[in-house]
Amino acid sequence: MIAANTIIDIVFIAIFAIIAPFSIFGAVKHSKGRRDAYVLLNLFVLLRILGDILLVVAAQDNSAPVKTITDLFTAGFIMSNIGYGFLISACISLYNSAMGIDKKNQKRGFDRAALLQNPSRLLHVINLVATILLIVGMNDSSEVFAAGALPRNSPARAHAQVDSLAQIGYILYLVVTILFILLIASHHIRANYGAHHQTSESHTAAKWTLAFVSVAQIPMLIRVAYSTSLVYSASYLNYNIYERLVLQYIMEVIAVLILLALGFTLQFKGLLPGNTSSSYDHHAYDAEKDSQIPPYQGAQQAPIAY
Repeated sequence: MIAANTIIDIVFIAIFAIIAPFSIFGAVKHSKGRRDAYVLLNLFVLLRILGDILLVVAAQDNSAPVKTITDLFTAGFIMSNIGYGFLISACISLYNSAMGIDKKNQKRGFDRAALLQNPSRLLHVINLVATILLIVGMNDSSEVFAAGALPRNSPARAHAQVDSLAQIGYILYLVVTILFILLIASHHIRANYGAHHQTSESHTAAKWTLAFVSVAQIPMLIRVAYSTSLVYSASYLNYNIYERLVLQYIMEVIAVLILLALGFTLQFKGLLPGNTSSSYDHHAYDAEKDSQIPPYQGAQQAPIAY
């Protein structure tokens, strides 16, 4: 008999496999910053598919040596968890494209002035640190995942707590998400009280981008808050299956669908590079260069009106 959590993993392998072509389409259709975001989204989808496949194989292959099953569970949980880092990075990249922050302006030293001028870059750095800590911490928790093949009422599963580095990694994921939400909120406040009202196609695309990214933070915050509480629980393996289904799996799918919907909305409204004479990213960069204002400062001084 197949366990309920394995059935859920199989279902979501199929769901993410269906999502994958649309995510690839987004990476092909978009330009510059938004393309980077959709490449990251593709990596998230790939990691989720591979992670769930490994978890299914580990749960069903009872004939394999214990070490092999442990390694499969460890790799599966690592891929399933670090995928969130790519998802939040995709959102930050979309924010950067909407604000006109291009890669040229991010290739600066790690000085405090550069980070204050472009706080989203700091979020990328924290996110990278969180992902590394999560990988190391999950890998050091292999003894915990060795209990993954045991029955749910097994005493070994009751005390399966992951390494502290993985816990710190998830705390940093939560911090990045909250700070990113505050960053978006600060932009909306500036936009509402800004004196400049711009209605060009570039700013229309930026408004749609920020709107969709803002909405996507709701399921993402729920997902990362749940996962953070899970890594701090007494047993990482004895989770409520249906809580995880709703608070992690479904929240991830909703967030991905929101980001994919952004791409189709921009295409429908004729705001993608192939549909207009000048794409948002190119137009925003030229406007900033013509006014000789650094992109992020320009976005602050001329916020998008809603």
